[in-house]
Amino acid sequence: MKKLATAAILAAAFPVFAQADDLIDGTNLDAVLEVAKGFGTAELAKDVQGDPKIEGRLEGRQYSIFFYDCNEQKTACDSMMLISNWVKTEAVDLKFVNDWNNRVRYGMASLDADGDAAVSFAVNLKGGVSKANLEDTMDIWRSVILRFEAEAQKNTDAK
Repeated sequence: MKKLATAAILAAAFPVFAQADDLIDGTNLDAVLEVAKGFGTAELAKDVQGDPKIEGRLEGRQYSIFFYDCNEQKTACDSMMLISNWVKTEAVDLKFVNDWNNRVRYGMASLDADGDAAVSFAVNLKGGVSKANLEDTMDIWRSVILRFEAEAQKNTDAK
């Protein structure tokens, strides 16, 4: 009876172990890159600290994926940040950014010291995410940057 119970527990746990092999985490940047390429052009590069990053274009809009909390070898990172920048415009001011951040669930807007706008989206990779989850994240990111651009344009037209 004890052997049967152990076998049942192992059989129930096996699908979880098999699924873990399909997860994408910060040790498999090529898998992150491939998902990004499914939404436009993307290439792997390094930032000024030597950490990996992805430079891409989504429907004509340039964006970057920066990887954070990386090990010393820069081969494993626990998180990533998707960022897209806009050159300063009267339409995207502090009021616009505050309004955006109060209304929009994904994609935090900010202004730098020069008044240039950025939208960012943090993603936790520790423990891994499924490919479907990462694809959904990229699709959300696509909609965020397109929506930000459209709302900024609408705000420009209104001024």
